[in-house]
Amino acid sequence: MSNPKVTVVTVCFNAIGEIEETILSVINQTYPNIEYVIIDGGSTDGTVDIIKKYHDHINTWISEPDHGIYDAMNKGVLRSTGQWVNFMNAGDSFCSDSVVEEFMSKVESDTTIAYGNTVLVYELGERLDNPGPLEGLSKGMIFGHQSAFVDLDYHKNHLFDTSFRSSGDYNFFYKSYIEGVKFQYIDISVAKYKAQGGMSSSNWEVVEREDARIRGIDNTVKWKLFFFLMKANIGIREFLKKYLPGQLVKQAKMYHFKKIGCDISRE
Repeated sequence: MSNPKVTVVTVCFNAIGEIEETILSVINQTYPNIEYVIIDGGSTDGTVDIIKKYHDHINTWISEPDHGIYDAMNKGVLRSTGQWVNFMNAGDSFCSDSVVEEFMSKVESDTTIAYGNTVLVYELGERLDNPGPLEGLSKGMIFGHQSAFVDLDYHKNHLFDTSFRSSGDYNFFYKSYIEGVKFQYIDISVAKYKAQGGMSSSNWEVVEREDARIRGIDNTVKWKLFFFLMKANIGIREFLKKYLPGQLVKQAKMYHFKKIGCDISRE
């Protein structure tokens, strides 16, 4: 099939400041065979009004309470009818209007999961995130979920584990890797993802604990020591951020982002 149907799923909840940008990045794609599914968690801030504004370009949308992001994403998978499925959740966007067309032209017929590059968007600029070697999945996510396309039949038989709060996508890709399905890396920048300026003082703990649970190392002495040291490091950084003068904090952020290769464009 020259242009297999691609389903793009957007999951959102009270995302009035972000949802329109995401919707436009999907409906403006040049690829001729896109199905668009939006799963809203029962927003009350006007998000639904924006969804209705573009209803002619959306194949399926619902707005109802869910049991967390992975429950909502499973709803999206089950309502999809394409050959491939991609998640472009509220706040995310495609890098260009032609990226799906360019990407799908390179996907090989025996591929189960195809993935590309992700542009991380920070407060001060952007950084291109190229995936590491595939075996790196044994240690953590190596690509952005927004930049991946998954065979829909496979995904419907391997739904997200809703017991996870933050790492359900990593759990899905890690288990797929262990199972031995074919991953294909395509050197195209697919999606822009709004990353945090630094680890959240609350969310990073959830991520680290869940990632360790996925890899089966959460009860090892080595991991517990690593977690303790990381927690101490984050605590020191949060303390300094709170009590140092604002200008010093900004300079420290700029130094960090330049060090990791961020294109500082918002000085």
